[in-house]
Amino acid sequence: MSYKVKGVKEHRGHEGEALSQCRLYRNNKVVAFYSDGDWGGEAIIDWFKDGEEDLLKEHIKDMTWTCLEGKGLPMEPDIFIRDLIARYMYEKEMKRLMKTRAVFVENGALFEIKLKGGAKPDQRLFDYVQEKYPNATVLNILPMDKAVDVYMKNVEI
Repeated sequence: MSYKVKGVKEHRGHEGEALSQCRLYRNNKVVAFYSDGDWGGEAIIDWFKDGEEDLLKEHIKDMTWTCLEGKGLPMEPDIFIRDLIARYMYEKEMKRLMKTRAVFVENGALFEIKLKGGAKPDQRLFDYVQEKYPNATVLNILPMDKAVDVYMKNVEI
């Protein structure tokens, strides 16, 4: 079973906090609509079919998330969906950056190199990065899932 989100919309709450809305997909079929609660309320998940919430809970039953105190807690559906939204937003940012830049990580830091004149990054640029920075991982040449994983580990939140 695979879950992902699409159609993510972000807006600001009454105190300026970031709020999101999206559709949740299971195996490429929409199963729910998610909306962050405003005014300190809980997230709202509108399930389109009976049983979908149980399927998601079964999917995440062995997962944990780390709270601010560093404790591992059982995964909850709303936290799982927030993680999917974060991944969606990082992937969107990665695609935007990689259209015009070589994006790479070296020693835990994220770097970008942009060509003059608006030229698109190509293999020559990636080869240059790898030659000049031998310990670098060029994200442009990785599969998108792997690139997002590396990006998320190295970007400051």
